This record gives sequence, structure tokens and C-alpha cells, in this order.
Amino acid sequence: MPQFRGALLASFSLFFAVGQLFLAVGLKILEDTAPLEFRNIFYSEFVLFGLWLIPMVYLPESPVWYALHDRPDDAKKALCRLVGNVEGYDVDHEYDVIKYEADESTRIQLQSGNTEWRAFFTRTNMKRTIISTLPFTMQNFVGAPLFFKYATYFFSLAQLDDPFLGNLIIQLVLVAGIISSFYLVDKTGRRTLVLIGGAFMSLLCFIVGGLSFLTPNAATGSALVALSSVWAFTYAVSVAPIGMFHPSSRQLRF
Repeated sequence: MPQFRGALLASFSLFFAVGQLFLAVGLKILEDTAPLEFRNIFYSEFVLFGLWLIPMVYLPESPVWYALHDRPDDAKKALCRLVGNVEGYDVDHEYDVIKYEADESTRIQLQSGNTEWRAFFTRTNMKRTIISTLPFTMQNFVGAPLFFKYATYFFSLAQLDDPFLGNLIIQLVLVAGIISSFYLVDKTGRRTLVLIGGAFMSLLCFIVGGLSFLTPNAATGSALVALSSVWAFTYAVSVAPIGMFHPSSRQLRF
């Protein structure tokens, strides 16, 4: 399903954005009801931590890890636990495939001499590292930490009537943009989205910074929200669905 691969890659950013949206809604409600009870937001994080522990305790070790350490029985038990009771499932065949791929990967690495840390400093691997980390590190250069972490603070400095509502608008635009990226990632291509989107977001950062030279009023506050929303949508369809998966690739292939 090659057309579906882009949506799968972007789904991580979607769920991350949905979490930010819930946080924006919670902050808005807290501001309207009990602004001094801000600690409740921090307490709520422990609920998510508890929910996260449930699958982590249940999930077994990776079958690939067992295969790499020559533990076939444990690998097959892990496969059966992950797949479940599926009629016709051949766990022996599945393990043989995993074992073959693991052995081939090890053989190729030994053959190419890429098993030690010194291999990182070779020209090819340095190039792979730069390419794989560029979409992720680019987020710091296009303003992601500023727009996502300090948006409410900037809106308050711009004398926006409701800074928390402005942050909520940005998060809604972000979620809508990431959903749109499900189609654009496969249709347009990741490289085009990252380069064009990164350049446009950098330009928006300069424009937003220029607003600081104006006298804060309702008009500049509204302009800041509008520009931030455009930035959020651009981020959602360019860097957001791409920047999280490249570092996870063990080795890029040209």
C-alpha cells in the first residue's frame, strides 16, 4: 500500500497534535473557571503516564531482538502474543523470515565494516546522518519551539483579548493541516514539502518578529494570531509529518 505509507508516517504527528489540542482546551477551560488552579494541568500528566504503562507492561520484547540473540523459543512466544489467536498463522515461518533478515543484516554490516562507532565518521554515513536529521533539526530554525511553547505568552504581550483562545485556534489549524498532509506527503513528495515549507516558515518568523516594532493593540494581536495560524498550517503540511520518522531510520538507502 504505497499510497497509505505517507498517512502512516504522519499519524505520529497527528496524535501529537491532538494531544496539544487537548492541552489547549484544558488551559482555556482552566483560565475561564479557576486560573489559580494551574497545578491541575501538571497533575493530569500522571494520568497519561499511567495509561502508557498498561501496554508497556503487557507488550513482550521485540521478536527481532530475540532472533538477533538466538532465542527462538522466546521469539515465537512474543510473536504469538503480538499476533494473537489467528487461524492459519504459521509462527515458525514468521520466525524463519525474521531470523533470515536479521542474519542478512548482520552479514551485510560485517561485510561493509559498519559495525563500529568509527563508521559514523565515514563520508557516506555522515551524509546519511545529515539527511536523516535535517527535517527534525530544521524545526528549531523555523520557529517551532517559539510558536508551540510561547504562543500564549506572545499573544498576551500583543494585548490579545484572549491569549488562550488564540493558542486554541493555532492547535485546531495544526490538526487540520496534518490531516491534509496525509494526501500531500505521497502526492507532492517529502523533499519538496520540507524545503518549500521550511523556507516559507522562516519568512513568516521574520514577519512575526517585525510585529514587535509596532505598538501593541488589538490589530497587532489579531495579525499575530493570523500569521501564527498560517505558520501552523505550513508546519503541519511540511515538517510535521516528516521530521519525526527520518531519525528512526537505521540507515538510509540511496
